[in-house]
Amino acid sequence: MLRNLDLRDPAIRAVFMRRLALFMGLMMTGGIFVFPRIPMLFGIAALAFVLKGPAMGIRREMAPIFFLLVAVFAVTLIGGGGLPLGDVATRYANFAGGILLLGLYLDLPRDTMPRDFYFFGKAFSIQAVLTVILAETVNGLFRPVAFDQDLTYNTIGFIFTYHVMLEDSTRFLRPDGFFYEPAVFQIYLNIQLYLCLFVFKDRRWGAAALLGVLATQSTTALIISGIMLGIYYVRLLPTATAFEKLAGVVVAPIVAIFLALVAAENFQAKFAGVSVGSTWAREYDAYTGLNIAIHYPLTGIGFGSDQYFDAAMKYGYMETQLDNRHVASRSEANSNGVVMVLYTMGFPLALIFFLGLFRQRFFKHRLLFTGMTIAALIPEPLALNPFFLMIMFSGMLLVPGRARALPAPGYPPMDYGALPSGGPRRLR
Repeated sequence: MLRNLDLRDPAIRAVFMRRLALFMGLMMTGGIFVFPRIPMLFGIAALAFVLKGPAMGIRREMAPIFFLLVAVFAVTLIGGGGLPLGDVATRYANFAGGILLLGLYLDLPRDTMPRDFYFFGKAFSIQAVLTVILAETVNGLFRPVAFDQDLTYNTIGFIFTYHVMLEDSTRFLRPDGFFYEPAVFQIYLNIQLYLCLFVFKDRRWGAAALLGVLATQSTTALIISGIMLGIYYVRLLPTATAFEKLAGVVVAPIVAIFLALVAAENFQAKFAGVSVGSTWAREYDAYTGLNIAIHYPLTGIGFGSDQYFDAAMKYGYMETQLDNRHVASRSEANSNGVVMVLYTMGFPLALIFFLGLFRQRFFKHRLLFTGMTIAALIPEPLALNPFFLMIMFSGMLLVPGRARALPAPGYPPMDYGALPSGGPRRLR
């Protein structure tokens, strides 16, 4: 992946900096605490300045995005009944990160960002599997690092990292990758699996990505992976060779049974076993967020944490099985990324963001990608963070079809490393 990485070559240096900016965007979207958000945002801005000049990639095509953000600010004032500067500044810093990332890719071929992500996805797949192997075989190499009094990460140089939650009842230790929990890591591993199966047609790396997903032992991840594999198998059959069909008949049931067994074990633990508290918490978040959104359908309540706490105390899900202490704790923030968009800005503006996700310009299979992304964001509050905002904003461009889905020049079919001299030409 890193062969011919000669940073003296301007084109290769540009690819390196662009991918570094994307990595920072990923770290702003669920990264572990050693990747602080503000420095990451300044890093993205600095790289955008170097790569794109003083405009940092901001172009006329982005006008609808800026109009939307003005409207979001307006409804925040109306729905929230005030201006919580800290919370609003944090949210608009994320918006800025999404815009800057989009600016890096706006005048490049459509498949450039997926190829850049694929570069990291390979590493994520290996990282996930090796973390489990090392944690189960040479656990003494891991060192504890306390984030707060209730959360301790065990890590080898923050490359291989895991932590144990009280409700965990998994068979093996679960990898965090560079992210704050396995449920975030699985989102990116499933995107990698999608790229392997449907875009780059690489079954070997697809198998590695699937092993990474399995390592996270996330119920949501297993459901998403199972659906993707089913769709891939159905699409493959009409053009498959006789050997591939025979292999599919043998392998597909084995994979399906294995996924079903792992998923069934997770379901049992989360709905009737020791992890049932996690299910109750997510249920409370979903229903509470929806209740708030229904009571503030046009404007939402804004981004203020105090506004959310007050609304949750008033419209919270009263049929929950959580005790009062946990209800109060869950009312400080909501973990459901989809309903968070709804209750913060109201249904009309939220639908624009979701429409942007569907109309995004980076991934070919819009319906599949939108469905898996929404499913992945339901248990995680990441929808309005830079990486996913970049994807949503790409579907709001004034001329979203400006860059055609053509192969990026200079990328050999199976070499996704550095870009040779010359770089990608700008498409009009």
